[in-house]
Amino acid sequence: MNVLKRLYSRINHMNPKQVNLSILEFIFWATMAAYYPFVVVFLQAKGLSNTAIGTILSINSFIIVFAQPFWGMVSDRFRSVKKVFVLCMIFAALVMQLLPIINSTIIIALVLAIITIFDSPLSPLMDSWVIQEIRNEQDLSYGNIRLWGSLGYSIFAYFFGLLVNKFSINYNFIIFAVMTVLIILLTRNIKDEASASAINLKDMKIGKLLRNYSYITFLIFSIVIYVPHKASYSFLPNLLVSVGASPGTQGIASAVMAFSEIPLFLMSYKLLKRYKPIHLILISSLFFLLRQIAYLTATSPEQVILAQLLHGPSFALFLNGAVYYIDSLAPDELKSTAQTLATSLYGGVSGILANYGGGWVIDNLGIKRLYSMGIYAIVLVTLLFVASLAVQKFLYVKNTRSM
Repeated sequence: MNVLKRLYSRINHMNPKQVNLSILEFIFWATMAAYYPFVVVFLQAKGLSNTAIGTILSINSFIIVFAQPFWGMVSDRFRSVKKVFVLCMIFAALVMQLLPIINSTIIIALVLAIITIFDSPLSPLMDSWVIQEIRNEQDLSYGNIRLWGSLGYSIFAYFFGLLVNKFSINYNFIIFAVMTVLIILLTRNIKDEASASAINLKDMKIGKLLRNYSYITFLIFSIVIYVPHKASYSFLPNLLVSVGASPGTQGIASAVMAFSEIPLFLMSYKLLKRYKPIHLILISSLFFLLRQIAYLTATSPEQVILAQLLHGPSFALFLNGAVYYIDSLAPDELKSTAQTLATSLYGGVSGILANYGGGWVIDNLGIKRLYSMGIYAIVLVTLLFVASLAVQKFLYVKNTRSM
């Protein structure tokens, strides 16, 4: 009830820009809830093995590595997040309508790959857009806007789960297209604050970003810590089935998962006032670890669903810290590129390892082994990342003294 009261209070104090961005986040993530939680369910319904599903998801993750930074560079090149976002949204919705009418595994993989080209950059583009829009707004943070996306995702993931249980997942793809039209209409009320004359690729100086020690070490850390996170998310339907749940339970689990983000996003402004973004990222690693432990020890659908409550303090804290940390490291002409490149790597490279490797581990070693391996990976990479921060601080002090 306290969360709902705070949400109501936020609504009453919103300015027009915040209202428009919040509605867009709500509808956008409600639309994504028709697709993201049910990709594996769709592939399982087509009769594919875990290894085959993992291979397809790995191919999509490989595409993400190139698609997200490509669209981020296009956005920075033409100084418009809005136009690129709308373009990608339209093509993702159109191609998705082919899924219900195909049965060939190869064609399904091809269509999903094409969808990934257009749908994978949507989230980081939205993050970059929001950051640009509120940069000069006082008492307003990214989390104040993003929490409405979590609310939309949680509500509609539950609804779409019921729809899948009662009818067919194919209805979700049609709804995705209808809601895309609504999103496009909503974007008309939001300006492109970063709009300006186009910038040459040479002037963007992408190499400057890739030589940034802090940016690169963060990318390595985020890739590794995301491997168990992505594997757990992709194969959550497998875990649910292994403890006796029905396929539609994925919708309930996804709803709880998204709703758990809301309190953290509500607190985001205060958290960022009290802690540095890098501190939020490090705290999130502890909850990523606890989440893997919860999956490893779960023996019933209820325990798996309760484990989703750890998603908020893990993913939401990480995302809150990451978007600000990345934004602080990136030069002005590469803000969108830095965000999309980062998410392409920790969402793409980690996805390749998590999906293909995860499918193989489940088929050959069992699903519980997936989580024990994840525990070791999170502990090791977090310790190494903390060490890299100490090295960074040492080098900074040394360079300062030598000046």
